[in-house]
Amino acid sequence: MSNARARLKYKKFISRAVVLVEKMKKDAVLFYRDMGAWLVEVCQDGEIRAEYGRGLLQSISNDLTEQCGSGFSVDNLYNMRRVFSTRKKLETSPKLDWSGYVELLPVKDERLRARLEKKAVKEGLAARDIRRLVKEARKDVKSRKELPPLVRPTDLKLHTYKRAESPGALDLGFSFSLPVTKKQAQSAAITDTPSYTYAATVVLVSDGDTQRVSIHLGFGARAKDKLRLRGINCPELGTPEGDRAKKYVEKVLPVGSTIVIKSNKCKTEKWGRFLADVFYFGKDSSQNTLRPRGDRQGVRAEGYLNGGPTPEDIIADGIYLNQELLDKGLAVRMEE
Repeated sequence: MSNARARLKYKKFISRAVVLVEKMKKDAVLFYRDMGAWLVEVCQDGEIRAEYGRGLLQSISNDLTEQCGSGFSVDNLYNMRRVFSTRKKLETSPKLDWSGYVELLPVKDERLRARLEKKAVKEGLAARDIRRLVKEARKDVKSRKELPPLVRPTDLKLHTYKRAESPGALDLGFSFSLPVTKKQAQSAAITDTPSYTYAATVVLVSDGDTQRVSIHLGFGARAKDKLRLRGINCPELGTPEGDRAKKYVEKVLPVGSTIVIKSNKCKTEKWGRFLADVFYFGKDSSQNTLRPRGDRQGVRAEGYLNGGPTPEDIIADGIYLNQELLDKGLAVRMEE
């Protein structure tokens, strides 16, 4: 037999062996799942439990090991029962092998477990990699549980400023200072602790927790900046969860809609984005269109077309986006 023919025959053998091994793995998952179903049924049967007592799993393990060989330890039987209890609708063509499903068992949260499973399938992770993934996820969940609840800001007051370093200028926030007349300064709300609360127009939703907005600073001034929602974190884009979070925010904050933002001028995250709390007025947000409306108390005010809610309406009755994303499971609490 020539070398080329021998190599071809060897490759065919390997290919067939791989197919058989993969089929064996899938059959094993289904077998263990069915075993789990039977174990649940047997262990819940009052008569059987009464006859074999508390050592029921040990009795089953002893008899199956004696008649069928290894693979039926009490721990394995327990895992079979747990996998069935968490995956009663396991597909007929499992996407992970048995050890992968067992490694996912420590994750109690069903939604988190489903996300980790999808990630494991997508990336073709082996059992040891799934174990590491689960360990990191559980550590992250534990750290989040220790964080305090997100606190909704209460000091939402539009158009408050402080004096800038330059004489005769006001610090409007977002690295923006503006020279003002004496009359304008007298009519403006000047304080050492401004609220940094403004109306803004949505320009772009970058992802679930990041938006680019045009901020209405007063005095006819505007600043475009990127905001990062304070205290929360949405999954990364490119993942089903991250894409779902972005899609939801795009739905409630369509481009051109009016929102109210509350930011800390000096508090930015590592990428230089201002951390902000965002409020919107539900379905009516998309009806707002800002336009100049003349001067009021020395500050060039903003008017609203189409009878949409004003920033004051949004402050009083608007939806707090940061908390809403947490409540809907589209974001997780993160350290501030």
